[in-house]
Amino acid sequence: MQLRVNVTNNNVFENIEDLLFGDDRAVAGWFMKNLPGEVYENLSPQYELQVISSIQIKKLLWSNAFKNIKGFYFGTEQCEFLMPTLEETKKAIQFTKDFDKKYTSKDIKRFVFLTPYFGNPQMRDRLLENLQYLNDNAHFINPKTKDGELNKDGKSIVEVVVNDYGVLHMLKDFPNLEPILWRILIKTLKNPIVDTLWLEKNVHIPWELMKNKSPEEINEIKHKIAENQKIWIGRSALNNEYFLKFLNRKWVDRAWIDYLQDYGTLYDTAVNIDIYYPYALIFIGRLCDVSAINNIKRWYYPIDETCPRTCWKYDISIQNFETVGYKVIQKWNAGYKSQADLTLPAQTVEKYGNRLVYTPLM
Repeated sequence: MQLRVNVTNNNVFENIEDLLFGDDRAVAGWFMKNLPGEVYENLSPQYELQVISSIQIKKLLWSNAFKNIKGFYFGTEQCEFLMPTLEETKKAIQFTKDFDKKYTSKDIKRFVFLTPYFGNPQMRDRLLENLQYLNDNAHFINPKTKDGELNKDGKSIVEVVVNDYGVLHMLKDFPNLEPILWRILIKTLKNPIVDTLWLEKNVHIPWELMKNKSPEEINEIKHKIAENQKIWIGRSALNNEYFLKFLNRKWVDRAWIDYLQDYGTLYDTAVNIDIYYPYALIFIGRLCDVSAINNIKRWYYPIDETCPRTCWKYDISIQNFETVGYKVIQKWNAGYKSQADLTLPAQTVEKYGNRLVYTPLM
């Protein structure tokens, strides 16, 4: 399994070494300095998760895992207004190369571009500008190596993560770009309410099954129902043969899926997978409460003016869910559940084509 890092913006990229290699105090200081508009009672809930997840990765892979990062994902999957400009993308590519020079390994670190779904014409022009640059400069961005990604003609490629079937269709015009199907397009059950279904205390048994049963027998029935529900929840579209045939027709051989700490069966798939850790996406939409912090007109309603990216200064913790072993965080126009306990099946870890994509900060 390869380790890669997802970087949402260049402010994070500029400080990536502090986030990956700093001690607890240094990381806490970074949060306080770089998120001055935080809305929290104490420190951001992302701080605790960042520290715990970093330790978990070192346990799963190796103690110097971060010095052997295979590459970076740059961009956002959520709000179209967060799509990088071309200048921001060029800067991120340079950050990738600088990191590669400082922490050399046998493989040159690869650059992957991450795109959101979109509908704004201005953002479409920004996306096309980025795609054209990545296609024309793939040989510079991701030089050919023995283990490097190549297209069918043996040329360097840049992988592009897509959250929109329209973007997938666009990529056919760019021969040096190859798609990764992102998690918004991979159907997976991960709502916090779903997580409580398989808890035995929440299992509902029809009266007909409980009739004339002893307490011990009822508990056993609850246990069996809970285990069956857990198996049902631990599946995704990547376990569906018809969806896999669709991916094959679209020349997609890699897909992104959330890391869900209780559902190891999710990762037994026929395609190579990128496992997103430690934030699992719960919901996403057009409404953004975060942007309303600085502009009351944005409260609950989308408006046409371009967003000033208020969300890069704030995050909001939501506590009014019955959660089990994780926090719920709203960031951008989306909600996430933290999944810190990193335990993957051995066959998933041993498969080199799989990637663990770590996000130190949203």
